[in-house]
Amino acid sequence: MPVPFLSGNGYNYGLIRMLKIWLVYNIIKQVWGQQTVEGCKDTSVKGDYRMSNAGYAAILGFLAIYLGVVIVAGVIGLLIAIFKLVCNCLIINKAEGNWWKGIIPFYNRYTLFTLAFNQKTAVMMFIAFIILNVITFFLNGFSNVIEGFNNSYSGSSSSSSGAILGVLAGASLIMVLISGIVTLLQLAIRCFYHFGIGKSFGMPTWFNVLSIFFPTITSAVLAFGSAEYEGDTVDIIPD
Repeated sequence: MPVPFLSGNGYNYGLIRMLKIWLVYNIIKQVWGQQTVEGCKDTSVKGDYRMSNAGYAAILGFLAIYLGVVIVAGVIGLLIAIFKLVCNCLIINKAEGNWWKGIIPFYNRYTLFTLAFNQKTAVMMFIAFIILNVITFFLNGFSNVIEGFNNSYSGSSSSSSGAILGVLAGASLIMVLISGIVTLLQLAIRCFYHFGIGKSFGMPTWFNVLSIFFPTITSAVLAFGSAEYEGDTVDIIPD
């Protein structure tokens, strides 16, 4: 039940998934290496459930395909993240000339908020951004703990295990609800920001609305286009 960070750093899950695939691959490879052709001929013997070479080959083939997809997706995600970073640096450079602020974690987000909102709104948005990311971090950790306990007690038939599983199910439901609320709030901050940054560069309303749905494309237009920063910010909280 992981909730992706607003800043897009969900790549840790891809790395963990790749590590798991690598471990499974090596386990199967070692087991396969211990199998002999003579032993595989015994698969027809009653009670002998050893897998044939073809079965191991099929599993390894599936893992190879899956690993390839994960690697390609990870590379594409990394390239998109780098492109977004470049766009943010260029946007900040256009507005105030200090492009280096775009490469400092968290401070880059605060700087972009000050370009899209007035001072009070930018501070409140940044605080909300930090709090939501901290909540997301702990939700991800708790979800892994609950999943581990659930796997430990799911095979037991005792009454105490049933009670524990009931508590875990309730905790999971609460975490799902909290995750949904956090995701909606993160989405609201993202929408306000992308609308505001377009407005501050003097872009028309249709472009600002489009920024909510296609932020990477519109950020590239602001970064590489001829639009200049005008400072017409969104003032949700008056100064």
